[in-house]
Amino acid sequence: MGFPQLPEHLTGADFFAVAETSPDFVALAWLDNTVAYVNPAGRALVGLGSLEEAQAHGIADYLTEDGLRASTAIEQPAVIEHGFWQGRGTLRHFGTGRAI
Repeated sequence: MGFPQLPEHLTGADFFAVAETSPDFVALAWLDNTVAYVNPAGRALVGLGSLEEAQAHGIADYLTEDGLRASTAIEQPAVIEHGFWQGRGTLRHFGTGRAI
């Protein structure tokens, strides 16, 4: 399976327009640990400034130990099976190391 199909009238630009203004953490990442995108609210939440700074870190860097275990056991298998995962995870703040 691939990514969920957007209705014909929606585009990737529509996704980014919503993500850019969302107050929630929104990210796109690949199973090779590469982070492609973190929205502004997400970057602020984890203590990062720019998209480039966010992209310089791998998925594992964003997660607490519990979050990394859940990513490996639940989230990544869901991506492989369904093409995506959405839900709540345990992030960490880059400046303080505290769980969010």
